[in-house]
Amino acid sequence: MKNEFIKFLYEEELITKKDNLYIAKDAFKINAIIKWCMEEGDPNKLASYINLIKEYLSGSINIYLENDRIMIQEKSRGANGN
Repeated sequence: MKNEFIKFLYEEELITKKDNLYIAKDAFKINAIIKWCMEEGDPNKLASYINLIKEYLSGSINIYLENDRIMIQEKSRGANGN
C-alpha cells in the first residue's frame, strides 16, 4: 500500500524524486497517514486515504495529532472562497 501512495503522490507532482530519495514538503504527516493506512489493513479504503493526503497538500484540510489520534479539520474559507 505504501508504494501506491508514493506512486500517486509522485504522479500528482505532490512529491519529487532525486535519485532514490523522495522529497515531500510535509513528509512527516504523509508518513503518519501511510503508517495509519497500513495498520488499518483495508485496501478498499485506499482511495479515501489518497483523497485525505491530496486535500491536506492542497490546503483544504489540516491534519494534526491530538491525544495520540490523527485529527482532521476542514480549513475555513474567506468571503471570496479561498
